[in-house]
Amino acid sequence: MGEDLAKPYVREVFDEIIKSLEYRQISVLTGLRRVDKSTLMFQTINHLLESGADPRNIVYLSFDEKISDLLELLNTYSRITGVNWKRERVYVFFDEIQKPGD
Repeated sequence: MGEDLAKPYVREVFDEIIKSLEYRQISVLTGLRRVDKSTLMFQTINHLLESGADPRNIVYLSFDEKISDLLELLNTYSRITGVNWKRERVYVFFDEIQKPGD
């Protein structure tokens, strides 16, 4: 992944995010617009790739556009990659999620 997306500087919270990757859980990054939440995601993806994670097990979804059925999207991902997102360790990154009406 290019440095234009995963910038070389890291925030303190990056280490906490990396530590949390060993657990099966949902982590949420919240904050104002333009405070580098997306950059933290790209840096985390870059870390996973450099650590040997299978790229097929990393999913990045941007919600710039409304997506009507997330489950169907994940099932399509499984059909395309052959990765069972329900049973395998899959890292799913949702970006640009907005509250309804935003």
